[in-house]
Order: sequence, then structure tokens, then C-alpha cells
Amino acid sequence: MIAALSGFGLDAPIAISAVLTFRLATFWLPIAPGWATFVWMERRGEI
Repeated sequence: MIAALSGFGLDAPIAISAVLTFRLATFWLPIAPGWATFVWMERRGEI
């Protein structure tokens, strides 16, 4: 994705930060509420 953004003319540091921010928002941040929901549902016996 960094290569694609750089290929379209975006500066490399900006492309890197954009991709890392995108990955943080779409992969790492949903883990915390998902884990909390899983634990909550497990304690209530729903899983």
C-alpha cells in the first residue's frame, strides 16, 4: 500500500504514516472492544 501511494505521487513519509494509521484503526483498535465483549458475554454464559 505504501508503494502504491508513493507511486501515485504521495511523499514516502506521508504514505508510511497514512498506512500505519490505517492499519492501527482497522486492525489493532477493534481488538480491545472485541476482547471486552467476548469476556462480558462469556461471564454471562452467552458463549
